[in-house]
Amino acid sequence: MARLTFSSATAKTVLQLYGDIMKPVISRALLASSSFIFGLGGVLHAAAFFSKASSLIDSSSVKGFFGHELKVLWLADSTTLICLALICAFLAFRPHAVSKPMLFLISLVPASTTALLYTFLGAFYAAHLLLLGTVMVFAAAVTMKTAGAHSLKAQLADGVSA
Repeated sequence: MARLTFSSATAKTVLQLYGDIMKPVISRALLASSSFIFGLGGVLHAAAFFSKASSLIDSSSVKGFFGHELKVLWLADSTTLICLALICAFLAFRPHAVSKPMLFLISLVPASTTALLYTFLGAFYAAHLLLLGTVMVFAAAVTMKTAGAHSLKAQLADGVSA
C-alpha cells in the first residue's frame, strides 16, 4: 500500500495558499456585514428622527440654536452611518482599493461614536450594534492581505517561496 507523504515545505505551501484564499473571503464578509449594520443603523436612526425625535425637539424647552443643533447632530450621525455603509460595501467588492492603515483609520469613525454612546447614554442595543460593526471593520483590516503579497495566480505559476 502506497503511503502519501508531505514535506514541511509542501505543508507550508498549502497553508500559505489556503491563507491567500481565505483572507480575502473573510475580509470581504466582515466588510459586507459591517456595511449592513451601519446602513440599517443609519436608516433606522433617520427614520426615528422624522417619526418622533424632530417633533419632540420642537415641543421641548430646547429652542433656537440648540434645538436646531440637536437636529443637525441627529441627522449627521445618520448620514455618517450611511456613508460608512457605502464605504464598507464598496470595499467588500474592491478590498484592494484601500490599504490596511487606511482601513484602521476608517474604523476609528464608528469606534469614536461608540465610545461617546457608551459614555453618555450607557449600554443599549444601538451602541452594541455599532461596536459589532466597528470590530468587524477592524477585524477586516487585520485579516486583509497586504498590498505587497503575491497574488494566488502568481504563486501557483512561480511556486511559493519559503
